[in-house]
Amino acid sequence: MKSQIFTGNIYHRRERPAKHSFSYPTGCLLCDIAELGDGRFGTFLLSNNHWNLFSVYDSDLLPGAGSVLEKFRALEKHHAKGASSRIYVLTMPRVLGYVFNPVNFYFAEDQSSELCWALAEVSNTFGEKHLYPLEITRTTEGWTCSFPKVFYVSPFLPVSGSYSVSISYDESYLSVQVDLQENGESEFSAAIRGRRVPLSSLSLLQFTPRLVCNALLAMSRIHLHALFLILKNVTPFFKSVPLEEGEAKRSRSLWYEGRRYVVCRLARKSEDLKT
Repeated sequence: MKSQIFTGNIYHRRERPAKHSFSYPTGCLLCDIAELGDGRFGTFLLSNNHWNLFSVYDSDLLPGAGSVLEKFRALEKHHAKGASSRIYVLTMPRVLGYVFNPVNFYFAEDQSSELCWALAEVSNTFGEKHLYPLEITRTTEGWTCSFPKVFYVSPFLPVSGSYSVSISYDESYLSVQVDLQENGESEFSAAIRGRRVPLSSLSLLQFTPRLVCNALLAMSRIHLHALFLILKNVTPFFKSVPLEEGEAKRSRSLWYEGRRYVVCRLARKSEDLKT
């Protein structure tokens, strides 16, 4: 498989404590990690580790130093049964140097092009990341796995419950669905579904509006729907641990630092009210 463009829709639905749902058209890259190493994308509009209209930086994918392939191989030694033959990542590229990726999915195939294991790299809006190795099981419709939630993502969901991930894809289609359950009841579900398009300068230009909107509007959409939930009287769960713990080092804007300060103050006030 060569690197491709993924175009489709993203869906979110909350069941409790208040129902809330939305969907948006989305555009991402499905990058063959081998092509990231030498930048052989076949288009002048997309670069690896260099500024461009679209770019993918090794530092944006997986924590630590080194190339994405080196970092993935190191994780593979600890979590997979053996070395994979081909690895690719579903991610949003930087647009004019900016991107926020709530989640990156890594898919590893064996020599028979069968998915052998996967990895979810989840980021929150506080600059933290967490890796969920996915010990997948083959089903008639694709692959599935379950694991406990241990990472703070949304202030409107506690760090509890368990995730169930379902993956399905073929040469032209890809679907990933994530369901969060608490005590056997559905709390939240999200899915991304769509088609795979060969990557070229022409296809990049064709899907530029989706790719640009997806990258530049991701953070604002998160805050917009947070406002909707507040208006529905959903009580937030503030972080009770220092935000610096486990936080990846990265450059931060004045807006980012100001927002982090406000959330810290709200968290402390919330704890004071409980005592």
